[in-house]
Amino acid sequence: MKAFLAAGLLLVVISGAFGQAGHGTGRLVGIVVDENEDPIPMAKVVITLLEHEVLNGRLFFTPKIKRRDPAVFETMTDKKGRWYVNGLSSGKWEIRASRAGYVAMNSVRDVLQSPNNREVKLWLESVKEGFYSQDPAALEQANESFRQGDFEKARAEYTAYLAKEPEAVWVMMIIGDCWKKTGDSSKAMETYQEVAALTSADPARKDALSTALAKIGECYLDKGERERALDFLRRSAQASPGNGTVQAWLGELLFSMGNVVEAVCHLSLAVEIAPEKAFPQFRLGLGYLNIGDHEHARVCFLKVIDLDPASDLARQSREFLDDLKGKKTLSPRPD
Repeated sequence: MKAFLAAGLLLVVISGAFGQAGHGTGRLVGIVVDENEDPIPMAKVVITLLEHEVLNGRLFFTPKIKRRDPAVFETMTDKKGRWYVNGLSSGKWEIRASRAGYVAMNSVRDVLQSPNNREVKLWLESVKEGFYSQDPAALEQANESFRQGDFEKARAEYTAYLAKEPEAVWVMMIIGDCWKKTGDSSKAMETYQEVAALTSADPARKDALSTALAKIGECYLDKGERERALDFLRRSAQASPGNGTVQAWLGELLFSMGNVVEAVCHLSLAVEIAPEKAFPQFRLGLGYLNIGDHEHARVCFLKVIDLDPASDLARQSREFLDDLKGKKTLSPRPD
């Protein structure tokens, strides 16, 4: 069911780093509406920092640092269903909207140090008697256990829920996440492979298939098996070419393996899909720099500065732009 799938879709495992308790100069605005696009006033909106992106040195991205000082902002929608929050740091933030009589909804958004981050729109579906046979209260309890970091309890609760709704592939995916978070990557991979098998023949489930394949690739990457990881990330990108996150992951892995030209192609797709994200722009600039295409590298670094002028990415982009002064393009942009 639409609301159920969306609720599960965005509960993915993300490691985080919480600098300055999530405070910065970023601004998010949004709107909460029902299934008929009518605004929902007095809905509660909770914004929680999930991941604070940092750079280690000049070139290397360090995405996983132990969680400290959680940052949480709360607000309510006005009579037009609108809300806003100021003072957010750069990184991934979960936006959760809820109100009695509706199924709660989550979204995850990359926030820049800018007042012009893309608007967040959340649809809440009203609870209809007899419609939600899968027990939304039980699902919400499992979600809360996951958010609190009690992954063994969450896994048990999701498993009990899955017995009521065996085709709930996103719940199955989160069970895999729970296994991974508790250190059992073999069980996690088995679960993701089961999701891939259930969704591979259904075009309507391409996002679930793409996510499952990417998560299998991540497990192989954690084990140091980069060729196997590359195979699954390629399959993930093929299953859902419009998944900008997967395109960026694939580009990063190819970059680290020395296949810079192909990395540039996938990072270009990631930037095309999500032009508001500074990090893929930065990595694309590095790709162009590595193949000697200085002109396109300049364009990327200037875009990073425009997107997130106060960030470490922007600082490094300025350094690269200084280094590029007077240099000419040595090779053409790859097709």
